[in-house]
Amino acid sequence: MSSTTIKEMANGIFMARLPMPFRMSHVNVFIFIEEDGFAMIDTGPNLPGVMDALEEAKDKKIIGVHGVSCHSLPALALSARLDWVDVNLVRLNPQGAHLDTPALTWNATSNASHVLPVIEQIRIMRENGHGVIGMKLIGDGDFTEAADRRTAIRFAMQSGLTDAVVIGFKSTEEIDEAVKTINGALAVLT
Repeated sequence: MSSTTIKEMANGIFMARLPMPFRMSHVNVFIFIEEDGFAMIDTGPNLPGVMDALEEAKDKKIIGVHGVSCHSLPALALSARLDWVDVNLVRLNPQGAHLDTPALTWNATSNASHVLPVIEQIRIMRENGHGVIGMKLIGDGDFTEAADRRTAIRFAMQSGLTDAVVIGFKSTEEIDEAVKTINGALAVLT
């Protein structure tokens, strides 16, 4: 397991990378130093004072937007309806791998039956003016077949559901494959 690293992002604001002893190898948290102590943030927005502190940071241009990454369908539904949220990171692929489910745990097993409920929440986000960044497009690396990766990437590019995507890769070949797939998927739209 790696060690904790801390980086100062702005005056009084630090980002810490905390090692985790399981598949999710680390968690990034933000530490806000205050006169009477500090606040560490890697949580839903409902903790007392968290939303106000982040709103103040946005007003002071310390941060640009309020972004939320959810890992359950109830959390995703809450985020979709919050005016405070500017952008959502949403787990999305048509195969249903590693998607948000009704279970209140980040690693609940998901399948294709979970795709439509996630899409419903993305539509609500869109209605509320939120940006959407797709993540886990290639099933958290579980899509070992190129055809599965291409299907997922084409879906994200052509569905109109995302503004941007984040893709993790295991090799430079997967990067080349993704660039080719993205370019091909977008060419069809123009």
